[in-house]
Amino acid sequence: MKLIQGLTITLLMCSVLICTPVVKASTVTEALDLIALLRSQTEDANFTGVNAEQDRAFLLRKIDAAKIAVDQARFCKAVKDLQDFNAHVDKLDREQQVLEGPHGVTVHDMHDTFSLATDIINKLIEQSGVTCKP
Repeated sequence: MKLIQGLTITLLMCSVLICTPVVKASTVTEALDLIALLRSQTEDANFTGVNAEQDRAFLLRKIDAAKIAVDQARFCKAVKDLQDFNAHVDKLDREQQVLEGPHGVTVHDMHDTFSLATDIINKLIEQSGVTCKP
């Protein structure tokens, strides 16, 4: 079931990315779709090590916090939560604690989705005229 859900989300995102012109204004829906894809990838990733499930839980909490922040139009917080997610994935990758998942999910896939999501959220920040504090 998760495989079908993951494939459906992936196909949806591919169609959105292919059909969406580069100059089109970013939408909250696009950001939420990418966050959902990132969550699915994280659920399907193969984490190793003694704290594998704690690492996955931490990453999922960061993704969920980013989703809530986007829902509430708190885009700066969403970017911060996603950056925390990405930093932890980078740490796990350096420690070789993320292997290709059973459904082919890789660190590269998660990084690509993270980048797309943060790009869209940063465009939403720009469109709203908000300045994020460092």
